[in-house]
Amino acid sequence: MTQDGRPYQRLAVKAEQYGDKWISGFGNKANQHWKEGYEVEMRVEKVIKDGKEYLNFSMPSVWDEIRELKKRVAVLEDGKEEFDIFPKEKAAEEEDLPFD
Repeated sequence: MTQDGRPYQRLAVKAEQYGDKWISGFGNKANQHWKEGYEVEMRVEKVIKDGKEYLNFSMPSVWDEIRELKKRVAVLEDGKEEFDIFPKEKAAEEEDLPFD
């Protein structure tokens, strides 16, 4: 239970890239059916607490996935290696608004 009484589920996994180190995170609908041998996407962050190093994982958000897909489309369509989903032209247009 969280401090405010909500239930949660901790999840610890191992990945080949991290050897025998456990990677901790929270259980949710996206990872509730993970089984040994699955290849999944997650963000791993090193955390140092009380002098010990821990590895925590989080799931990519929908926005992370959309950004990644837009980058991949840009590379395929334009051959660009970098892609800004919020172009500078848009920011320049917003600066030219007729407000004082």
